[in-house]
Amino acid sequence: MKKILLFALMAFAISASAQKISKPTNMHRLPAKAYDVTKQKSSRQRKAAGTIGDNQMLFGYSGMEAQFYMQVPLGLGEHELCIGLLGEHLRKYKGCKIVGIRFALYETSTITSSSVWLSDDPSVEGHYLQKTDVEGLVDLWNVQTLSTPYTITGEEEELYAGFTYNTTSAQAFNLLTVQGNDPMSFYMKDEGRWYDYSIAGYGELPIQLILEGDLPERDLKLDQFSTDRRYYQKENDTLYIYSMVSNTGIKKLNGFTVDGYIDGVKQFSLKAEDEIGNEGMELRYQIPIKDYQLPVGIHEMMLCVAEEGGLAPIAENAVDDTVRTVFNVYSGANTMKRDKFILEYITCNQMYTDSVASAIINNVAAMRSNIIPVAIHIDYSEQYKDEMATEQGLYYAYYMANLDAPSVIFNRYWVPGADQLSFSMDGITSGNMVSAYCDYVSEGIPAFCSVNITPTYDKLFKKLVLSVSGMRSGDFSTLFGNGALTVLLTEDHVTAYQAGYNADNYSFDHNGVLRKVVSGLWGDEISWNGLRFTKNYTVDLEDDWNLDNMKAVAFVTRPIGESLYLDMMDISNANAVSLKDIGTDGISHVEMDKSDNEQVCDLSGRHVNGQLKSGIYIKNGKKFVVK
Repeated sequence: MKKILLFALMAFAISASAQKISKPTNMHRLPAKAYDVTKQKSSRQRKAAGTIGDNQMLFGYSGMEAQFYMQVPLGLGEHELCIGLLGEHLRKYKGCKIVGIRFALYETSTITSSSVWLSDDPSVEGHYLQKTDVEGLVDLWNVQTLSTPYTITGEEEELYAGFTYNTTSAQAFNLLTVQGNDPMSFYMKDEGRWYDYSIAGYGELPIQLILEGDLPERDLKLDQFSTDRRYYQKENDTLYIYSMVSNTGIKKLNGFTVDGYIDGVKQFSLKAEDEIGNEGMELRYQIPIKDYQLPVGIHEMMLCVAEEGGLAPIAENAVDDTVRTVFNVYSGANTMKRDKFILEYITCNQMYTDSVASAIINNVAAMRSNIIPVAIHIDYSEQYKDEMATEQGLYYAYYMANLDAPSVIFNRYWVPGADQLSFSMDGITSGNMVSAYCDYVSEGIPAFCSVNITPTYDKLFKKLVLSVSGMRSGDFSTLFGNGALTVLLTEDHVTAYQAGYNADNYSFDHNGVLRKVVSGLWGDEISWNGLRFTKNYTVDLEDDWNLDNMKAVAFVTRPIGESLYLDMMDISNANAVSLKDIGTDGISHVEMDKSDNEQVCDLSGRHVNGQLKSGIYIKNGKKFVVK
């Protein structure tokens, strides 16, 4: 999206095909009113979808036959929405014509006018390749023929297919989004600027192109490939896989075969006898790990289409018929108890929904002593600042989570049933869901190292010293390499503003507030002494932090490198310790004799005589530096 992304929200879904780390550049938040609306579900039946010719096909959102929708009230006035289609989406349809657009709206009785359009740069006001008014608008699916067809060049073209409508009701649920298979871009215009809503938890916008011409008769597409877990015991585990198979050709197919590869070697074939038309179907399979004698370590699994209706796949269509994921195999010996779970949530005190999210997470944390909530506050916009925001928090939000606030990063871990590392708090109806993820990890994923934190405090210099140590199991180095250690400081009971709070908005009790990333942002490499490690950190404390309400948090992950994706970080183990009433050994124990104020001490409180070496010393109760 070279053009429209100039004004788009920048983020990505971290999945089996995730992006590697790169530095964020220009970040834009969604407009505030996007979060002030309530999503509702409906099982309302569709009306007739319209017909297309034998030499035509629908292209765009592929899971359109689901019966459940998300509806969002956008309010009075004009609304403009679209999906984005890049060159790789259109290349195999070179020479075909876009003759119409199929789209869905919900309650259309309040809509006074509507139109569909194509554009190669909608950020330019009124710039359309084709725009056609819609007559006879009906609820849900509509088919509108374009007055002049558009021929696909098959080059590096960028197209945006959208619709515009005016509504007379501020309460009507006109906008319809669908939870389905294709990660098609979902853009919405607000006050003259386009924003990307596809990563904001709203689902996908049901807009499709109607194509005509020399179309592929058969073309199977694989997506949403995942496994039920990420860690499997070598001796006796079964790996459950699932993927969505969609037919994007114009003919129905009588069955298909998908081959499965583990570490590049073909291991199995999955044959479906079902007839598959222009829609998706779920493919599930069980693989006994022991049958393939897989060694301890990280393995890649790949699925690819082997035949379509008894024929080999068409070569030029093969770009979207291969999917990959990774899984881990461990020996089952020398595993360790999992101490804590890290539950990081992106939050902003300007968001109405954050008060609800905080309540859910903190209630679960109160019920379960093994959950460590970390509230990563971010600035909502230049206009709406969060006084608890940190610079590191913005990086975490960008790389690991939906920038939708609030959203959750669970244990730096890919969540089953989602195709990204994080999930939107809008999808959580109670604390039971968060607790269920903890049970899932606790039962299915052992720890391969231990993490312990010993804090001490230097009152005189307001310095906190954290000694973090641990021990690894026999499988750790194979699965995690040297590992990476991340250390954070959080604070509970921070009284500050919170939008949506029922009482005084300025008296909200914020918990788990991320105050500082003590280690490197993605952790520090661990140096092992045999099976053990110890790493010390010295931290300057801010005057407005209350040490009695703070915790030191530490966890071990895989190190992020050139070849490692974020959703492979995986927290091996985590722990936290309260900083209330910590020991005060160190310089705070030094008592200066009033008759001996000239005595010099080092930072350990020991008297120093003779010539001073380079370093920091104390004299008359004050620090000084010798260079």
